[in-house]
Amino acid sequence: MKTLSHPRRLKAVGPVYLFGAGGGGLIVKRAIEAAGRARVTAFVDRAPREEADGLPVLSSAVFLATGDRDATVVIASQHWEEISIQLSIAGFRRVWNAYPIIVEHLAPTRDRGTVAGERRRGRLKATGFAAAGALLLLLVLILGTVAG
Repeated sequence: MKTLSHPRRLKAVGPVYLFGAGGGGLIVKRAIEAAGRARVTAFVDRAPREEADGLPVLSSAVFLATGDRDATVVIASQHWEEISIQLSIAGFRRVWNAYPIIVEHLAPTRDRGTVAGERRRGRLKATGFAAAGALLLLLVLILGTVAG
């Protein structure tokens, strides 16, 4: 998983799905599209509904089970750590954490220094959780082989 601190840094391959259809998802969608980096295909959320901001909202359970593993998935949620582990276990490879964009958007101008610290912490956590997700996936594969 890569940390997306600015929408211009997004390197999208294939369709782009935004994981999180709430306020944060709308912030990230508009930022990515305003930067001209990609067109978002759909939102993914654990509470699916018909649409958000003109796009379909897919069930996270269905997406994790059947979604295109080669798609670009941008996490737009404060629960990015948990979501990144789920995506890693499900085999998604092109995953971006856009939570820093949400924090930047919501932070008052006088707190910009705090946002930089949040970004640094997000990058460090992202590295640790990506490794933890890979280890968890390996454990699942080993246990499946032993049990089978």
